[in-house]
Amino acid sequence: KIMKHAFRRCGKVKSVFFHNEPTPIEPEIIPSKYFIPKLIKGFKVAYVVFAHTSGLENALSLKCTESEPFILSTQSAPITNIVNRWCENYNDNIVEVKELQYEIDTYMSEYDKTSAARIQIEKETVDNEDEDGWKTVSKKGRNPGFARKEVIKNNIMKNEAKKKMKKTLKNFYRFQIKETKINQLMELRNKFDNDKSKIELLKQSRKFKPF
Repeated sequence: KIMKHAFRRCGKVKSVFFHNEPTPIEPEIIPSKYFIPKLIKGFKVAYVVFAHTSGLENALSLKCTESEPFILSTQSAPITNIVNRWCENYNDNIVEVKELQYEIDTYMSEYDKTSAARIQIEKETVDNEDEDGWKTVSKKGRNPGFARKEVIKNNIMKNEAKKKMKKTLKNFYRFQIKETKINQLMELRNKFDNDKSKIELLKQSRKFKPF
């Protein structure tokens, strides 16, 4: 209420959201009087949403001066002091049993409808083959099966691809090591043959002195 009153000079304020820190995500709106998220205490970040873009432009160009201060509390919209706020919070915490029971019953009714629709979809997809020949096995019954959904199939294919890639790389590295060893042996053999030829030439020229 205070934030709406403070920025009303800029334009019509549609809503005000509070966060612990700056974030681009809009908070979830819970249409419940009793099951509400924990209130943010201490320092917080406020996001003021205007009904029109002109309100945002006016807010960005808003300036506070000594002649025109930014007044938050007025006689028409005073700021509630801490004692009155405690009293309001206490009164808000008083639960109306009938309203609470009605809200619980409504939620459970919607949950039962959603669960029934999901179970019906699972029953309709049982034993239906897809393009790859997979069959969806129901998790219900005496022998619970393994439901091969699209996500699970994708994970299986990814794991198989990773295993195949690792095996290919392992074989490649093994071949590379083997080829390197062969090249080293060939170099040693060539060096040995060259040294042997040099020794023979020195013997023939009678310049060979082993000691």
